[in-house]
Amino acid sequence: MGKASTLLLAIILAAACSYPAFAADDIPTYRVLTCEKDCPVFKPAAAISLPKPSYPDFYTGMSGAYVEALVDVHYTIATDGKVKDAVVDRLAGPPLFQDSVLNALKSWTYQPATEDGKPVEQNRRKRFVFRIREDGEDARSDVVTIYHRAMSLLGDNKPDEAAAAFQSILDKSDLDFYERCMASLALANIYTVQNKYSEALGLAKDATIDNGALLGKGAQAMALRLRVRLEAATDNIAEAFAWFDILKANTEISDADPDAKLIANLHAALLSGRPIAFDATIPPAMQDAGVTSGVWEHTLLKRRFSFAGAAGHLSGFKLLCETHGIESAVSDTAEWTVPKSWSDCEIYVAGPPGTKFQFVESNPDPVAH
Repeated sequence: MGKASTLLLAIILAAACSYPAFAADDIPTYRVLTCEKDCPVFKPAAAISLPKPSYPDFYTGMSGAYVEALVDVHYTIATDGKVKDAVVDRLAGPPLFQDSVLNALKSWTYQPATEDGKPVEQNRRKRFVFRIREDGEDARSDVVTIYHRAMSLLGDNKPDEAAAAFQSILDKSDLDFYERCMASLALANIYTVQNKYSEALGLAKDATIDNGALLGKGAQAMALRLRVRLEAATDNIAEAFAWFDILKANTEISDADPDAKLIANLHAALLSGRPIAFDATIPPAMQDAGVTSGVWEHTLLKRRFSFAGAAGHLSGFKLLCETHGIESAVSDTAEWTVPKSWSDCEIYVAGPPGTKFQFVESNPDPVAH
């Protein structure tokens, strides 16, 4: 067995899952671009009626008792207090759960946000968790059988065949979180060893549902470390900061820790005032969610941004800040400047999966953390 496979096997062996109860409504994000002075008085939207999405009827009954799902969305609260432009960012589970969320959002109402007393739109992100089981029961026999076969393949130094076996678990339509977290962490580690960072990050996101609390304590720390490193490796710097904070809240971290040094270096680069260039790649599309194009998501760190090597290859981008938003085509010659009063901002760049481009942030303003 090779050294990489031995390490991977040790990581997976530690990935015993448990079932603490949780209600994950917030999506961790490092806050940047906060308005500092001479800014409008902003009052956020207040909820009036937020009916919960219903568990899909199709999955009720004996088999439905095992099906759990997570749906991350972003949406806009219009000036009339209704929700519009709801878009699914991530789906872990069957598409019917996504449909339930989008249908529920259509009936949500708010007291709209105001800026200097006048109604304005506000953008939000939210996580919906559909959970059935609260106990620590083991995975079902068919999942356990496949999992053990994958482990055996790893022991025989056959990571590609092991990856296919773990993926066959994730392809099942009736998984619960216990089963999903085990298979996702195992496959994320295989892809990380193979330097497939974008694919590994998508799996690490599923393995770190509820901040990795669905995993045993030792495996939780491993999953959180993996999430930090993959966010950094894929240039999601703000998310690397956010997940490092979560790691520190669950594990004692010294200044000499490799992940602490990684984050310190990222902070130093951010505070230097020099432009930061990210080599971006459009990730795979959410085929099961009915989406054919991929979307590269990034939390803005500075106030000016531009694209390079992207003209004619990308569908466009949507910039969603707390109080404002824009949509635009992508140009290699344009530069966009974000006003301070727009506060925290996410950018979503759409295009064919695998499309590569460079994203440059050049605002010299320092950002504290």
